[in-house]
Amino acid sequence: MFGWFKRNKGFEWHDYVRTTILLRRQKRRERLAEAGHAAARGVKDAGRRGAAASIEGVQGLGRGAVAANQQGAAMSVAGASAAREKVRTGLAHLWAGLGVVGRSFGRSSAWLWARTRAGSIRLGHMLVAGLAAGAKRLEPTFAMLRQPNIRAPLAIVGFAAIFGAVARILAMGFDFDVVIAMLIGLVILGLLFMARLSGGVG
Repeated sequence: MFGWFKRNKGFEWHDYVRTTILLRRQKRRERLAEAGHAAARGVKDAGRRGAAASIEGVQGLGRGAVAANQQGAAMSVAGASAAREKVRTGLAHLWAGLGVVGRSFGRSSAWLWARTRAGSIRLGHMLVAGLAAGAKRLEPTFAMLRQPNIRAPLAIVGFAAIFGAVARILAMGFDFDVVIAMLIGLVILGLLFMARLSGGVG
């Protein structure tokens, strides 16, 4: 026991404890400082990587916008060309349809005109034949109507009936008496006209 005291002679406990505590504190400070430096380096690296990624993202976005713009322009040109082609095709079909309709209308008009003309000619022949036959039968009456002493009073009566009907229409409006007067005047003047034609009177 006394030997142990001799070996530890000159040893101060309080100096040893204080030095050990100081060393531990120093190491702890160094570790904290190293951790702070590592964190700062990590933050800087992360910032650099984020900035690089942002730049790459902006560049990629710009390239994508340019590519999209080019693709959109190409699609617009293609769409305009397709629309022009469709309009051209539609106009060609429209002109072809109008040509068909025009030819059909022309054929129908020609057929209708031919039928109408033939019917009119037949009707004219029938009327001429009927009037000729009627004129032969009415020739004695026409000969009497061509006499001046009968023709002049009848013409006055016919014109008076027509002018009287017109005056009545203007004064009192259209009624049954106007119709009768107009018919009388037209029949008298028509008979006188037919009598003059059948007798060759100028």
